Amino acid sequence: MNSTTALYSKRVCDRYDCCFSISYARFNSTQYFQGRMVNYSQGGLYLESKEAIRPGASIIIRVQYNLDADSASKVREGFRSLTLGEVKWCKELILEASPYYGVGVKYYELDY
Repeated sequence: MNSTTALYSKRVCDRYDCCFSISYARFNSTQYFQGRMVNYSQGGLYLESKEAIRPGASIIIRVQYNLDADSASKVREGFRSLTLGEVKWCKELILEASPYYGVGVKYYELDY
């Protein structure tokens, strides 16, 4: 089993690809940043941003609009247009000498 197979075999929920513009802020902050949601599941989401976010931070995320005009993204189980989550990991990615970050976010459980 290679490392990619091992990673996917640990996932509890199906992931759905998407391309949404988002804004996010650290919880209780008024400073918002822009990013892009790349995929989501029932348990969380993956976003990309020019800003690093410390693991353990609580952030609020708001979906703004679909960046992929050629496809109408079907909303599936786990999609949240406004949510609060915990940053589980943040990794620096390099694209044409401009650093940006991949961020894994776990949704906080909704308490009805």
